[in-house]
Amino acid sequence: MYKMILVALIAIAFVSCQPQEKQPEKYWVYVASDKAEDGAGIGIYDWTPTTGVLTGISADTQSATSSYLAVDTVLNTLYSVNGEGIFAYDINRETGDLTAINDTRLTGRGPCHISVSNDHKFVLVGYYSSGSLAAYEIKEDGGIGAQLSGFEHRGSSINAERQERAHVHMVSTVPESNLVLVPDLGIDKVVVYSLDDTGTLRPAENQYVAKITPGGGPRHLAIHPSNKFVYVLHELTGHVTGFGFDPENGFLDSINTVSTLPADFAEFNKSADIHITPNGQYLYASNRGHNSLVVCKINPDTGELTALGTKSCGGDWPRAFGIDPTGQYIFVANKRSDQISVLEIDYETGFFEKAAEVKTQLAPQGIRFIKAK
Repeated sequence: MYKMILVALIAIAFVSCQPQEKQPEKYWVYVASDKAEDGAGIGIYDWTPTTGVLTGISADTQSATSSYLAVDTVLNTLYSVNGEGIFAYDINRETGDLTAINDTRLTGRGPCHISVSNDHKFVLVGYYSSGSLAAYEIKEDGGIGAQLSGFEHRGSSINAERQERAHVHMVSTVPESNLVLVPDLGIDKVVVYSLDDTGTLRPAENQYVAKITPGGGPRHLAIHPSNKFVYVLHELTGHVTGFGFDPENGFLDSINTVSTLPADFAEFNKSADIHITPNGQYLYASNRGHNSLVVCKINPDTGELTALGTKSCGGDWPRAFGIDPTGQYIFVANKRSDQISVLEIDYETGFFEKAAEVKTQLAPQGIRFIKAK
């Protein structure tokens, strides 16, 4: 009897000492929606990179649409803007569910971008129609408080239809810096601001403002992981320009400009989104019309871009895309074909193959990730 008990205890101890099989990492994926009739402003998906499986699990219906999303992985919050207001949600990292914290009114027209400051104290919103940007406080519960500061741009450029006035299109914080970079499609500039610890935005007058070739229409930008280079996407002409960058001195000289389109393409196109792989090796930009991603290689020393070619994005109208936190996959929000294409990157070539495709009813137009617990 005692021998049997001893054997059983030894067996239990042996099992408990064995290395447990590690569960694959999982992420929650949040998708901005432009389809109000379904009442789902944000789609919620389960993503396991090791299996390549993307599964829709639910949808948030507390706001009918979402123009853009921002996720704060420290505060476990998600922020969304649409034509009705700015919304804050608590993220349940175990289930992916969103719980509304609060919402607040807009202080500009045509909200098109939202981001969170590096110190997690402020939400920044860009307004396309009013050509303005604003900083709002983040309250202790993660909710959105009052506007603390803001600016409205003035000016125009040579495209009479799209550049009749200023059109702020993005508010991008610079890592390990208090700088905020603001591409303005209407005035062909990227304006540099500083953001202090009170939430006050100030034009960084000593910083060089990036000037884009007239008519280019800067929409979005991507900051290289080294913080030494910034790449600006021209929506109207389908180009990317690289700039030297120094967080102390702002924009430096331009490096080079490449096209996002094949030389023989002459149909309608609007370039949309731009991202860099986490290792800084490749840059991608999306084309609405040509329905593709351009693949560019980045020289790590000079920042020079080499356009390697374009490849289909896997759907129609890639308004936005994101590179997953592992750096292995590109998620493309194909708005008009109601689908999310998951593309696996080949780091030998920079190109990609479709690994999965998920049909939606969301008219997807934005992608954000957070690691599950």
